[in-house]
Amino acid sequence: MGVSGQIILCEVCKSLRFTQLVVADVTTLNFNLLFEIGYALSLGRPVLPIRDTSYVKDQKLFDELGLLDTFGYLDFRNSRALCRGIYDRLGASPLSLPAVPVNTEQPLYLVKSHVYNEGMVKLMSTLKKSGLRFRSFDPRETSRLSLHEALKQVSSSLGVVVHLVSPEREGALTHNSRCAFLAGIAMGAGKHILMLQETRVQQPIDYREVVRCYSSATKVPDLLIPLITQVVGKLQESRFVPTALPLTVLEKVDLGDLAAENEIRALRSYFVATGQYNEALVSG
Repeated sequence: MGVSGQIILCEVCKSLRFTQLVVADVTTLNFNLLFEIGYALSLGRPVLPIRDTSYVKDQKLFDELGLLDTFGYLDFRNSRALCRGIYDRLGASPLSLPAVPVNTEQPLYLVKSHVYNEGMVKLMSTLKKSGLRFRSFDPRETSRLSLHEALKQVSSSLGVVVHLVSPEREGALTHNSRCAFLAGIAMGAGKHILMLQETRVQQPIDYREVVRCYSSATKVPDLLIPLITQVVGKLQESRFVPTALPLTVLEKVDLGDLAAENEIRALRSYFVATGQYNEALVSG
């Protein structure tokens, strides 16, 4: 790719932006690879995941991740089968991206960590005090985030915050892999992104310049404020107009959000006041 003397991330993103097919080897779990898959999908590029079926080392981790378990793989065991499979799929259509408008009521999307450490608690506190409404994914409540849901949530946001945990924590590999994937989607879609990392860790080269590390939870607000300022500034732009395409009849059907707290503001539009509700209201 001619990265000598160049910023590697810029060259990777440039290559993905102008490619006709992205072939991603998902035989083993790799942060850089997941970031690049997310980036390519967000750009609307065809992605072909390939997997050597004779390796089972990271199969359990991919099952826990859940993002790519419904995404069709090309299985192979030797170079001949791999070449034939890739050749047959040249010119494949890209994944159809969900057509959703930007959620200006809750413009921020937060990916919580499965461990509520001091940094996570401080992050939640700062967001709530900021007055900027947000939606969230909590792995403690919802074990799996689907690919469609991930694309939908990022597409409807102006800013994305992911909280990465120390690699020494249990479940860190799966959680941080999910964060890398979502960060790739967000960057490809041109969203404002903040990747908060607990402790100082050597980061994958693709997003090393994006991650903001903290060793003390008291530093979290200072790292978060710039993103909040950017999102608020975007909301205040008079030229800001949602760019979603006209929705089809089926796309207008809203089945609600995975997390109940993300539905708080929409509740008033579909809540049915039953007899039991009226009785409780009078009794109160």
